[in-house]
Amino acid sequence: MLTDRPWLIAESIALQHEPPCISIYQPTHRHRPENQQDPIRFRNLLKTVEESLRQKYPTQEIQPLMEPFSLLASDRNFWNHTLDGLAILSALGLFRNVSFLMRLCLLSIRFGG
Repeated sequence: MLTDRPWLIAESIALQHEPPCISIYQPTHRHRPENQQDPIRFRNLLKTVEESLRQKYPTQEIQPLMEPFSLLASDRNFWNHTLDGLAILSALGLFRNVSFLMRLCLLSIRFGG
């Protein structure tokens, strides 16, 4: 999905899901060699997200939330075709990634901040 307002999608999804909800907004690059660092930065963000979740939630709740992120982190085809930014919204039973055309980077364990 492509949008210039990923936060609007996050707000609408937040109303439909119980915590924990994860939203990651990351600048990305369209071309090599700059885009080679994007998955590394993403994995670093995942570590921060998981550490934050562990402060409040048990491992058995965190594992199912983090699994789709790990799969995306290792998807070379995905990382070779990103645009200027990426928004990923996740909750139990939901994992949506959105490409966007502007720079924005926020990290929260709930949708909408």
